[in-house]
Amino acid sequence: MKDQDIFYHYTSVEAFMSIIQSQSVWVSSITEMNDSQEGKLLPPLIRRAIESVHLSAEETIRCMEKYHSRDPLTQHLRMIPNIESNPEFIEGMRDLTKRTLVELILPSLEIVSNMLLPHICCFSNNGDKLSQWRAYGVDGKGVSLAFSQIELEKSIKNKSEFPKYINDVIYNKLDQDKYCAQLIKELIEQSIFRSKKVDPVKERFVSSNFFAAPVLFKSEGFSEEDEVRLV
Repeated sequence: MKDQDIFYHYTSVEAFMSIIQSQSVWVSSITEMNDSQEGKLLPPLIRRAIESVHLSAEETIRCMEKYHSRDPLTQHLRMIPNIESNPEFIEGMRDLTKRTLVELILPSLEIVSNMLLPHICCFSNNGDKLSQWRAYGVDGKGVSLAFSQIELEKSIKNKSEFPKYINDVIYNKLDQDKYCAQLIKELIEQSIFRSKKVDPVKERFVSSNFFAAPVLFKSEGFSEEDEVRLV
């Protein structure tokens, strides 16, 4: 049975010695990964999650008030009695709200992917995988270095102002959809339709998830890697 706290980094003996001597691991830009789709899988998933999300009438009105305040209709929305009793009208407002969310969120993801350029260090949950020895362990002549997630998280805590995130890569399409649906729900609750009572711990958690999201998804064709990423 896999130790939930341990994952592995395949590398050469030379790189292993450098890690030991410097007590450091290096991160690489997502533009240097071996997957041409790196960072590109998320936008269509986020779009689909937004299109599927259920927005209450109150959330819809708040979005109109926040992002379409100059629309003459917005000024009168709260005067309409039993707005939910007019499904065609409220659905039209919901569609506009969802288009607004797409316009807000997708450019932000592009900034994260292309301008902030997340850097990652790659590990695997499997410490003795033939394909990993061949690809990253110098065809079996290198090492598989075990790391404790708890200890690694302690060592990187407060190292920089950027969020740090360790998570399994998600390969399954249904799991990717679930992750995006939850992320959109949290973004709506904590950021986009935020109230005065914002939980700062929850807000940091959502921000961290959003920052890491572009590099957490890979094609199922890479699932044998069973990858864990430090972002």
